[in-house]
Amino acid sequence: MTDRLRIFICTTDALSDRVDLLAPDELQRARAMTSSRRRRQFCAGRALLRLALSQDGTRAPAAWRIRLLGDRPQLDAPDAPQFSLSHSGDHAGCAISHTLRCGFDLQAHAPRSRHDLANAFFSDDDTRWLAEQSDFSAAFHQLWVLKESWAKATGAPLLTALAHTRWQARHTASIAATPWDAGTTALTDTLTTGWTAEGAVTTIELNEWQDGGFVSRPSHWTRWALRNAPDAARCDT
Repeated sequence: MTDRLRIFICTTDALSDRVDLLAPDELQRARAMTSSRRRRQFCAGRALLRLALSQDGTRAPAAWRIRLLGDRPQLDAPDAPQFSLSHSGDHAGCAISHTLRCGFDLQAHAPRSRHDLANAFFSDDDTRWLAEQSDFSAAFHQLWVLKESWAKATGAPLLTALAHTRWQARHTASIAATPWDAGTTALTDTLTTGWTAEGAVTTIELNEWQDGGFVSRPSHWTRWALRNAPDAARCDT
């Protein structure tokens, strides 16, 4: 199966005040958050998702209903698309697919070294690969967003995904038959994003919220193949 994947990003400043797009239970959750940054991320992410879902004009943004299944948000509608939300630092983002299970992650680069996190959570193979890279920070964040987006797509525990999934960069533009497709890109020098999808993705669209609307943004994706992973069937939710 092949499909397009639509990715949408925004700064939290751009959409955190669009509380008119949030449902009453979401407003209640936001007001209970003690961290102002977390509250802004939450509000911006939910607003961004509804605006992205309504890009085709078939449904008003506020008409989309989101429910929690455990701690994971899902759309409460028949034939609803798959989606995955993420936020980090001053950005929020989401990925949407109408046919493929998908995961999405954003990571703002921290000013301090990530060697300690790599040693604590990644496998020996991963840490050896990172040591061979010319830019450790860029390589670390590529691996992290791949692993976290796969965890989101499958429902696997994050620690399991960090330690046990193995990813390899694909050195061809062709779409191979693979159970899991993936891509990463640096949106800025200090912001990396990545996605995974259960099936081959033929088209990736990146859209950024600017001045009250979405603007298509050119992007170059490093494509990845999943070498091995825990039994994903046991990780379904």
